[in-house]
Amino acid sequence: MFIFTEERVVSNLSRVVVIIWCFVVLILTQSCTVSLTSLLTVQKLQPKITDVNKLTDVIAPTFQTGGSGFVSSLSYFSFC
Repeated sequence: MFIFTEERVVSNLSRVVVIIWCFVVLILTQSCTVSLTSLLTVQKLQPKITDVNKLTDVIAPTFQTGGSGFVSSLSYFSFC
């Protein structure tokens, strides 16, 4: 894409411009990458719980004594 020659950057002003140009290219590249990643990720997000009553049914066993409610809630949300 680019052809680099054996020319050296001699002037200090030229060095500053090259460094600024490199940072601008880096920031633009990262911005495009983040933008593309968020577009691809947001399309795949789907809520598992769409109703408040369903949410309370899932969370209520968490507070039961016996210790298994928390694990079942985690498995419902695909954490286990």
